[in-house]
Amino acid sequence: MTDESFYLDAAIQAKHHDLFRKSTRLPIQTILPPNVAQADFENALFAFKDIVGPAGVRTGVALADYIDPFELWEDTDKRHVPSAAVCPRTIAHVQDIMKVATRYELPLWTISRGKNLGYGGPSPRLSGSVVLDLHKMNKIIEVNDRFGFCVVEPGVTFLELYEYTRKHGLKVWPSAPSLGWGSVMGNSLDRGFGYTRTGDHQNQICGMEVILPNGEIVRTGQFAITNSATAHLSKASFGPSVDGLFLQSNLGVVTKLGLWMTPQPQAFMSCSMEVDEAEDLEAMVDTLSELKRHDILQNSPVVRNIVAWSSSLGARKNYYTGSGAMPPDVLKDVQRKLKIGYWLCKFAFYGPKELIEERYVATEKLVHERAPRARLTRDLHVGKDGQGVDAANIPAAQGGGGMAGVPDLWTLGVWNYRAADNPEGIGGHCDFSPTLPAHGKEVVDWYLTAKAITEGEGFDSYVGGALYDRTFIMIHMFLYDKADPEHRDKIDRVMEKLFIEAKNRGISSYRSHLNHMDRVADMYDFQNHAYRRFVEGLKDHMDPTGILSPGKNGIWPKRFREVGFGQGRDPKSSTKL
Repeated sequence: MTDESFYLDAAIQAKHHDLFRKSTRLPIQTILPPNVAQADFENALFAFKDIVGPAGVRTGVALADYIDPFELWEDTDKRHVPSAAVCPRTIAHVQDIMKVATRYELPLWTISRGKNLGYGGPSPRLSGSVVLDLHKMNKIIEVNDRFGFCVVEPGVTFLELYEYTRKHGLKVWPSAPSLGWGSVMGNSLDRGFGYTRTGDHQNQICGMEVILPNGEIVRTGQFAITNSATAHLSKASFGPSVDGLFLQSNLGVVTKLGLWMTPQPQAFMSCSMEVDEAEDLEAMVDTLSELKRHDILQNSPVVRNIVAWSSSLGARKNYYTGSGAMPPDVLKDVQRKLKIGYWLCKFAFYGPKELIEERYVATEKLVHERAPRARLTRDLHVGKDGQGVDAANIPAAQGGGGMAGVPDLWTLGVWNYRAADNPEGIGGHCDFSPTLPAHGKEVVDWYLTAKAITEGEGFDSYVGGALYDRTFIMIHMFLYDKADPEHRDKIDRVMEKLFIEAKNRGISSYRSHLNHMDRVADMYDFQNHAYRRFVEGLKDHMDPTGILSPGKNGIWPKRFREVGFGQGRDPKSSTKL
């Protein structure tokens, strides 16, 4: 691994290189941090090099790794461009970097692995920020299979955590999202999700270590007790619980994270549920969410429509070569060719074989009652000689992979779905991810409305999501060709219409693209945005210089608010400062 590499695995590093180096159409322009003189910026870079070494500071063409590979606005002042990147390896490095940033009032944009693709990737919300890249802080501090938890640094990937459990023979399954090369910590702090029993990652966090903007180190929950016996076993604190302050926020830099994991089960059953019509989603949501609320289903069912499944198997031109969205008869033909329903849902059961079978019987009974047109299938895997199931031996076709805690990169090429139509195409995607009530009628009504908006601009309605006890996160993924000049304006129109529709229904996104963070934050408008004012007050107190990730999820420091950032206004260019 060279100083310029992001992954030890050469094959994964090659995939990273191809994505970031082949997606950028225009050279990266040189930009200064807002209101920072050239001489001061150069002095800051020298100071950073003294801290982390010359190879740990990146400028110029090396910043290609810190540009959103799916950026639509490369030729405008809306493009998100860093001025530099700095890569600490220790907590002391982070503290010293913060001191330099405070001295020169340099905005820092914190990333763990920068793989938040579809939401801006590693690029900063505020152009000119210095990316604080934590991927070299990549220690797996502990994996405890007796109690089922791990403690990791920001740079640890889901693939690395899985390989660690395999190497050490640990009887615990990690959880991972659809792409395993991202950060365990970064995904969890951004409320991401995976597919095992512990797939709701934010609710598995237990004890974190945080560096505050003034350099002080704090620990949360029981982890705040020296030599705590329950640091990562109990979320309880004494007095206020502050862990949530560091989710999707810019109030500190998290350097250690405790996360609960799924015990290796004695048996594992993967299940699929399919329905053939778009409107059948109503019965699917109502049935499965009820099973979740009654604690019969153990993981969060993953629901995808025909476009989502087909795009994972190949480019759109394999199914349709016309313009605009695929017509209904073409989608029906795709269903027949792939032999799957319009909606395909996957879920799983974990534990002793007898209990699993009872859970399946209860599920089958309710599905037949509430969703008689649905089809259920199952695959049961039992550990040998009373031991746990070996997840690595479960074939993907029989439910292996994410639901068994095995991370992969199988959806990596999905963004070329539309670009493959064009010999000079460059693929990309942007996501809109509302949290809906787990009420089938409301979910279908939203889906059909969003589908009409999406198809009205010529995009296929790609939808996937996770179903929880009371909510359904529906992820709309807009797959486009960066080389098609019409796609940029169409994406903006789709997003604008979806935001208006969501606002009218009182729903909001669970995470956001950089371009829409202020728009989402503005939706939280009770008592004239009392929540935003409260968080801004915390920001101003904890980070008076405003150096940490200004604009992250709509949280702007005072010095940026005073010149028009935030408050729903969302200026795009740092030249206003």
